[in-house]
Amino acid sequence: MWEGGAARLLPIPISVEMVAMNFKILSLIVLVVLYGCGHHSRHNEPDNNKDFYRISDIKELEGVYKNEGEPLGYLSSIIWGYSIRTDNGIARHEDIEYVEVIISDSILVAKAIKNGCSVNEKLYKIGRDIKISNGSISVNTDASLLNDGRYIVGPSYRNITIGLDEDKNGKYRRSSYEAGLFLMVVPISTSDIDEVRYERVSRNPIGFPSCTNANKSLNSTSKNGAN
Repeated sequence: MWEGGAARLLPIPISVEMVAMNFKILSLIVLVVLYGCGHHSRHNEPDNNKDFYRISDIKELEGVYKNEGEPLGYLSSIIWGYSIRTDNGIARHEDIEYVEVIISDSILVAKAIKNGCSVNEKLYKIGRDIKISNGSISVNTDASLLNDGRYIVGPSYRNITIGLDEDKNGKYRRSSYEAGLFLMVVPISTSDIDEVRYERVSRNPIGFPSCTNANKSLNSTSKNGAN
């Protein structure tokens, strides 16, 4: 608009969505500039990391493992997912001390141990839910087309493996790979590997009781003592 012989620019309306979109584009451009048109890889692993031990019999998995892994992560989160349901509500993964693994016939039982008893048990049918492949257990394999809607299009792949390391401790590996075209022009690819060690404190099951049964037994003892 012209006013008094001088040009005055009209303000351009800017929405929050527009700012967020421009910030995302700028961030992706910065990443491409930093890493170049090539491959970026990341590998997290514990100190003195060991390779997978080849399991020949699934009974070799039996025992008691520390729930908190090295360098980070909880074994219970792999088994139970986001939360663990108990008789008293929801147990946090950081409150679970151990995971006990018992194999009976064709069933693998995983117990979440807190304060000396099991707050939850999860059963797996051997051969159907889990099976040994190349000396370890392949939990999940997923391949899909990566498409964030606007900027990157290409294939993605993810694989999760659980087993024992060469020291017979629990071992978890998650590997993923993504490749595609940034803004349909620039080729980029990334690969991530996360490895976690779960210390095995006993190679034999201890047979932790259910917390429900343990509480019933404690209440019964208290009542008898009061009488």
